[in-house]
Amino acid sequence: MCIRDRYMGFQFTPKMNLTNASEWLFSMLSKKDPVTQMGCPGVLISDSLIYRWAQPSCWFSMSKEGFISQREGEKITEKQIEEAFEMTIPKSGIIATYISPGIESEKSKHAQDIIEYEYIEHKAFGSFLNRRQHSGHSFLQKFIDPKQGRSAVIKVEWTPQFCLITRRINKNDIQNQKVPLAERIATFEGAEHLSTLDPITSPKKINEIEQICLNIFNHIKRVSNDTIYVYQLKIWLKMDESNRLFLLFCTSLRARESRGEKLPPKRIEFPGVLIMRVVTAKSDVSTANEKQKLQFHNQRNEKLKDENTT
Repeated sequence: MCIRDRYMGFQFTPKMNLTNASEWLFSMLSKKDPVTQMGCPGVLISDSLIYRWAQPSCWFSMSKEGFISQREGEKITEKQIEEAFEMTIPKSGIIATYISPGIESEKSKHAQDIIEYEYIEHKAFGSFLNRRQHSGHSFLQKFIDPKQGRSAVIKVEWTPQFCLITRRINKNDIQNQKVPLAERIATFEGAEHLSTLDPITSPKKINEIEQICLNIFNHIKRVSNDTIYVYQLKIWLKMDESNRLFLLFCTSLRARESRGEKLPPKRIEFPGVLIMRVVTAKSDVSTANEKQKLQFHNQRNEKLKDENTT
């Protein structure tokens, strides 16, 4: 069961995960405003790749004009990915974050999304691209070194009526090699003792976050010719060393058809329950658990390909 064409030609299934939600949102933000002929203003992202059937499906990045742009899968090669991600090496030595669904999440029929984070260092990035079997639906994003040397992520839950902002900051210095990699990066996705709540108190920064959400709301409404009204949004942001806010991904988005008040709402809904966890990145498969995961993903990828061709 899918909803086609009603929402700018994108295909929706009853259960959507982080990859689907982020791809839809990034795709909408990359569309040009029919009046200004520009993308969504005031929203920054780092290079982000969507994998489908274990292959790069689309690549979102910032254009020279400062807007989100999109490239399709047939134009993407591993060499291009490696060159773009390694163009500037962060001080932390971490090149990318790889986000994929846990086995439990893919097997489950309930609206629960379990996602796994892998942090990939520069020395392992080449082997990750060339030798790793990727999950059927996954997300690779260029890593952004945090402000003041400690990893921090901002969760934003927004509606047109209110905005709830929560920030967690890791307790460890990101360059402290004595601490395991995952333990000096993890925030919301890691064990609670690894990070602390750190409220944002700056009115200027709060206004900037709210403006990002409002820009997203307005841009989607304009590029859809006033047919899509976003009434609930959960996005994740990160601040870089220059104090700029970057959109990482989206884990919850609810929208309805806004043309004509008497029309029944047509909703795009993503999971309300989200479980995040960190796994250790490996350049090859060495454990029974990793072998089981790859076997499961291979079987699922074949199934998805079969469904796509029928």
